[in-house]
Amino acid sequence: MKKYILKNKKLIIFIIVGVIILICCFVLIAIGILKKDNPNQKVNQNNKLTNAEIEKLITNNYLYSYLMQGDVKVGETYAENNDKKYYIVVDELLKDITSIEDINELIENTFTSYRVPTCYTEINESKNNEYLEINNMLYVYKKNVCENFPKLEINNLIQTEVEDGIWIDYDYIGFKLENEDNLWKTGVIIYSCE
Repeated sequence: MKKYILKNKKLIIFIIVGVIILICCFVLIAIGILKKDNPNQKVNQNNKLTNAEIEKLITNNYLYSYLMQGDVKVGETYAENNDKKYYIVVDELLKDITSIEDINELIENTFTSYRVPTCYTEINESKNNEYLEINNMLYVYKKNVCENFPKLEINNLIQTEVEDGIWIDYDYIGFKLENEDNLWKTGVIIYSCE
């Protein structure tokens, strides 16, 4: 009888240990799934950006405003369209922007989805510079050019992780970056005519 009770105790202990191990496995799997499905967790992993990445976003933001309001450097070559003379863009700041598609990509890769429509509306405003693309070359018809357009200066970058993105401070400017489709973007147009 003692042997029978002893065997049953071993069997019961074995079953209890097995059940505990199974419960632990299920709990660990559930925690893993919850962490994987939490959108805030995805955004907040590896939120640190390099200064070069932040500077690129700030520069692209600046270039957008410069395209709209800046005194874009032009050459003597021009094309006429609707009684307007569009001069070829030879600006060193815009050396990587040679088409309307490049302008669109700059907007789409710099600004959040809720800011993009505003950017496209600004492109079509009568007060801003107009662009034309001919033979893979960009031409501009300048309008109300900002005489005191700010210079691009990036100093003292500080980034702080916030619940839904990264807050960037530099000089006297502060703005938030948000992660959209694994790209960091901003909803703020940082530069404008003074």
